[in-house]
Amino acid sequence: MVTTQQLELLAPLSGVLMPLEQVPDPVFSSRLMGDGLCIDPTSQVLCAPLAGVISNLQHTGHAVSITDASGVQVLLHIGLDTVNLGGQGFTCLVEEGQQVVAGQALIEFDADYVAQHARSLLTLMLVVSGESITDVSGGEMLVEAGQPVLRVGEAAVQVSTQQAPSQGDTLFSLAIALPNPNGLHARPAAVFAQAAKGFAATIELHKHEQRINAKSLVAIMTLQTSHGDVVQVSATGEDAEQAIRVLSDLLVAGCGEAVTPAAQVATETTYAPAPEPVRVDDTLLRGVCASSGAVFGQVVQIAAQTLDYPEAGAGEAFERAQLQRALLEADTALDSLGREFSQGPQGQIFSAHRELLQDPSLLEQAYPLLASGKSAAFSWTAAVEANEKVFRNLGNAFLAERAQDLADVGQRVLKLILRVEDTVQTLPDNAILIADQLSPSQTAGLDTTKVVGFATVGGGATSHVAILARALGLPAMCGLPVHVLSLASGTPV
Repeated sequence: MVTTQQLELLAPLSGVLMPLEQVPDPVFSSRLMGDGLCIDPTSQVLCAPLAGVISNLQHTGHAVSITDASGVQVLLHIGLDTVNLGGQGFTCLVEEGQQVVAGQALIEFDADYVAQHARSLLTLMLVVSGESITDVSGGEMLVEAGQPVLRVGEAAVQVSTQQAPSQGDTLFSLAIALPNPNGLHARPAAVFAQAAKGFAATIELHKHEQRINAKSLVAIMTLQTSHGDVVQVSATGEDAEQAIRVLSDLLVAGCGEAVTPAAQVATETTYAPAPEPVRVDDTLLRGVCASSGAVFGQVVQIAAQTLDYPEAGAGEAFERAQLQRALLEADTALDSLGREFSQGPQGQIFSAHRELLQDPSLLEQAYPLLASGKSAAFSWTAAVEANEKVFRNLGNAFLAERAQDLADVGQRVLKLILRVEDTVQTLPDNAILIADQLSPSQTAGLDTTKVVGFATVGGGATSHVAILARALGLPAMCGLPVHVLSLASGTPV
């Protein structure tokens, strides 16, 4: 789908404009669903910000999606956790499939009731089809319903909402009963769609006879799922098996919501979590095998490098230039590393790190902090940590491990901002490294003439660090008890 002309979105409510960064919900504030704005409403009628078709209307009345003739999809979400109200306080004035005009009333809501019974009245307007947006509110804090506030597709933007054709057999997950109290509403649907986009395979979500594109937030919401509904995931393509495993685990865990994990309905073999590491005695520690092998050597403790930086900046222009310089240097370094190791998994991992570095959401969160007088180091770190938190809170081990990659990229840029060189530690022969965690960059740069293996407290068998260990032929363990960090360097193991 190509947006070739400028489209202005109108304020769906009267109220106070707020940046998404200030929304107290990481799925919204991190732009996981899409970019847009937030309004603290002073009116009680939600109106259409553009002309189009009601492509989804949640039966609880708290959220509605509109798709225009060019394919731009806009999600309107009244309040936070309002799905829990079960429709109380909301009156829908339109139906799914209905054509609406810009400014038309869509939903009436009782602001007093919602404010008293939901977490917040903050209302979101998000462009979920991927187009770029520009703020045209003129910097005003107070807006009136019907006032232009965003411009979509200012430059022609190519946005694909279709899945690429996939070849190979189609694999299906076990049937899963959704544990979410309100099914896959906007927040868990966004988490699931974002995870599905991480795979090349064509992925669909099935509910009875219905099946939809699992990489589309709006499509997932059209399933109108409820607690206990049985769904299945199907995938076709080279990474289909991994997609089925990861996405099934994500659904069972509630897609980031606090739930009692659901059962997979079928009785076939499921993927069991790794056992908790236990200490057997004073000389034997047990964890998870990340890379098989047996070696003898001596402990070398690797401590994380602590970087200090000021919160206050020296002016927005200066700090922005510092951040841009560091990003450019990091991109150049990752590109060089990717080409140097192009034939192995190291190259693939560095290429993935480069994609993380180029993710616009990081800068979208850092720039407002720079504008408020914060330093480049502080702003960049805050943006990285906010996105790390989203990954770690998704309730899925595989996706949580991707937070380690983001942290690695963040640390690389932070060092460049501060012009701090990597610390070089002299290693003895037959070194077995012990650390809380090793980053992918640290692992890829290990001197294998000195290092014969490593063990960490954090990490997992599917992490990029584990993949690198196997590629380097280094035996490695992860998930060890924390007191492994108390072993003195030089201890034979």
